[in-house]
Amino acid sequence: MIIKKQLRWPSFSWQKLAAYGSIAMASNLLIHYISSWINIIIFSRDYYYYSIFAGMPGAACLIIFFTAITPALFEELGFRGYLLQSLLNIADTGQAVFISAFLFGIIHLNFVSLFWLIPFALFLGYVRVKENTIWYGVFFHFCFNLTACLFELL
Repeated sequence: MIIKKQLRWPSFSWQKLAAYGSIAMASNLLIHYISSWINIIIFSRDYYYYSIFAGMPGAACLIIFFTAITPALFEELGFRGYLLQSLLNIADTGQAVFISAFLFGIIHLNFVSLFWLIPFALFLGYVRVKENTIWYGVFFHFCFNLTACLFELL
């Protein structure tokens, strides 16, 4: 299996985990306010994910599961696990990270979000290559998305 090596966590560090989580939450804070401002300028209102789940039993759990946990795990497995590893076999590191980041941004189908999704994915690709595991990226992605969920719920 192509990503089996990336599922290992050879150099686990609580300090690195805390640092990546802190960077994720701080960057989401910045992006939250910038994207809210852009939405108000372009669409004359801000959009919220929570409206999809509002009124359902366990809405807070649903938004956290479907917006924070599931994408963090499966997007990292797909983009930084399988795709990036496949690209590293046929391209140099920079090209592989950029191509996977660009495809990650495109798959979200939101032109305005490309301005932060591509740098986000470039950082995740860099972390994946630097740390030689997808787990720091999964945690970073989870913390980033969880912060977005908390903005919606509070």
